[in-house]
Amino acid sequence: MHKKRILIFDTEVAGHHVEYLHHLLIKARNSQDEYIFCVSEDFINVKGTEFDWNYGNNVIFKYVNTDKANEEVSMLKKAYRKSKLLHSVIKSCDVTHIFLISLITFIPFLPFFVPSRIKVSGIIYNIYLYRWKKSSAFLKILDVLKYIVLSYSKCIDRVYILNDAASARVLNRIYKTKKYRYLVDPYVPLQNVEEPIPDIWDFSSKKIYFHFGAMADRKGTLEILKSLEFISSEVCSNSIFIFAGKVGENIKAEFYRLVNLYKKKTNLIVIDRFCSYGLIATISKKANLLLMPYKVNTQSSGIIGYASQFNTPVLALAEGLIGKLVSKYKLGYTINEISPKAIAEFINQWEGKNKSIPKDYIEINTVGRFLEMIEFC
Repeated sequence: MHKKRILIFDTEVAGHHVEYLHHLLIKARNSQDEYIFCVSEDFINVKGTEFDWNYGNNVIFKYVNTDKANEEVSMLKKAYRKSKLLHSVIKSCDVTHIFLISLITFIPFLPFFVPSRIKVSGIIYNIYLYRWKKSSAFLKILDVLKYIVLSYSKCIDRVYILNDAASARVLNRIYKTKKYRYLVDPYVPLQNVEEPIPDIWDFSSKKIYFHFGAMADRKGTLEILKSLEFISSEVCSNSIFIFAGKVGENIKAEFYRLVNLYKKKTNLIVIDRFCSYGLIATISKKANLLLMPYKVNTQSSGIIGYASQFNTPVLALAEGLIGKLVSKYKLGYTINEISPKAIAEFINQWEGKNKSIPKDYIEINTVGRFLEMIEFC
C-alpha cells in the first residue's frame, strides 16, 4: 500500500488547538503513514508538559511564523493570509493530504492555493444553521458562499462538523453532497490530577458557582458579574463565585470594576491566569454549578464534558447547539436568554439540590472515537 504523506497545519495555539494537535499526534504514532505537523512558533512555548509529545520516525515537526496570519484584520484578509502561508508550506512538502484544525478560517481562498490533487479536510466548529434566523442578509450570503466553496471545491475532501450529527446531515442535503461528516468533540477524562486549594478558600456550607476558561464577553463573563446586582443578599452571603482563567484585555477594565463593586456583597475568587487541568478538576468536583452563559450558540464547548465527569450541572443558554447538547445528555439547566437578570432569576430560585448527571456524554465523546472518525482516504 502506498504511504500517505499528511500535513497537519495550524496557525493557532489558543484554546483546544494544542489538545487537538496532541490527539492527532496519537493518530500519527499508530499509523504507517508519514505526518508533518506544521504549527506556529508559539507552539513551542505553550505546548506544556501535561501531554506526551514523543513521536516516531514517521513524524516531523515544522515551525512557521504566524504573526501576520493571526493579526486582527478582516475575516477575508485573514483567510487570504492563512491560505497563502499554507501554500508556501505545501511548496516545501510533498504531501497527499492536508488536515486543518480550523478549516473555515481559510475559506474562501483555500482552493486557489491548494492543488486539486491534494485532499484537504478539516473541522468546522461554528455551525451557521443555528444563527440563520437572526443573521443579517449580508451574513447569510457570506455563509452560503463559504459553504458553496466547501461543498464544490475539488481539493476539499471532507468537512467535519463538530458534535452535531444532525447539522452534518442537513448540510449534505442542502448542498447535495456527502462531504459533511459528524465528528465527536473529544473529552479527555481528568484522572488523579487534583491540586490542593488554599485554606483561605472556605468552601464549607456555601454554594459554589464556577466559571472557567478564557474570560471573554462572548462567554457571558460580564453578565455573571452584573447578575450579582439582582441576586439576593441572602443568596450572595451563602455563595462563592469563582472565575478561573485569563481575563481578556478587551473586558479587563470592566471585569475588575465589577469585581470591586460586588466583592463586599458576596465571596468572589478570581484566578486571572491559565489554569491547570488539576485545578479545574478540583474546583469542578466541589462546585454546585458550572456557569457557561455563552452568547455564541453555534458551537460546542468542552465544559459540558466536565459536567458529565464530575457530576456537576451546567447553566447554559437553552437555544443553539450547547442548549441541545445539555438537554440531550441531561447535563444541567438552561435559561432562555443570556442577561444579568435571567442569570440572577435562576440563581435566586435554584434550590441547589444535587442533580445526577449521566456519564453518556463522556462515554460517547472519546479521543479514540474522534481519531477513528478522521480518515485520510
